[in-house]
Amino acid sequence: MAILDYECDSSALAPDVKRGIDFLYEAADRKEACAAWAGCFSKNAKLIKGDYGPTGVPELQKYLEESWNNTDSRVHDVKKVSIMNESPLTLKIEGITTYQRSGGKEQQGEWTAEQSYVDEDGWKKISQYKINFVSFGILA
Repeated sequence: MAILDYECDSSALAPDVKRGIDFLYEAADRKEACAAWAGCFSKNAKLIKGDYGPTGVPELQKYLEESWNNTDSRVHDVKKVSIMNESPLTLKIEGITTYQRSGGKEQQGEWTAEQSYVDEDGWKKISQYKINFVSFGILA
C-alpha cells in the first residue's frame, strides 16, 4: 500500500487533485486495481518511461497489468509534490518505489515524475505522465 505522507503546498494543491494523486499511487500498488489506475488518465493520455510510451486508457491499463508479471508486491512512497505550472496544471512528483519481485528479490527505484492534467467529464485527468528513474537497484 502506498505511503502518502508527502511534502506539498496544501494551500496551492486543490483537494481533488491531491485525492487523485493519492488514489493513483494506492491503485498502482494493488494488482487488482489496474483498471481503476488507468481511469485516472484522460482518454488520449500518454505515459512516457524511457522509450516506452503507451497512449490511451486501454494501453495504460495493459502497461500496468504487465508490470505485475514479475512482481509480487510494490510500495510507492511519494516524498514531494510540487506545482510546476498552473495552466495547464503540471506537477512534479518525487518518490521511491520498493518492489518484491517473484523469486524473492527486493528492488528499489528512486524516481521523479511530471504529470500534466486536463479537465475531462468534470474531473481532472492526467493527460501526460513522464517517469524518470534517478536510481534503481537490488536491495536483497
